[in-house]
Amino acid sequence: MPKFHRLDVGVNFKKENRLGHRTWSFGLYNAYGQQNAFSIYFSTDIDENTGEVTRHLKQLSIFPVPLPYIRYTLKF
Repeated sequence: MPKFHRLDVGVNFKKENRLGHRTWSFGLYNAYGQQNAFSIYFSTDIDENTGEVTRHLKQLSIFPVPLPYIRYTLKF
């Protein structure tokens, strides 16, 4: 497997009142869009004219773009 890295960023806003503790969270997974490998596999191609078999190593990336999130938590 190739090297894997990503940058996750987030911020939490907390407030307490008579209902309990409230937290709003906002953030971004894979902030700079690194195309990390989830799996590596071989793809086989066969040339119909010559019968030659060629194998290619391919990479599957699940989230190749930044993924935002929003979360609300209430504890009482």
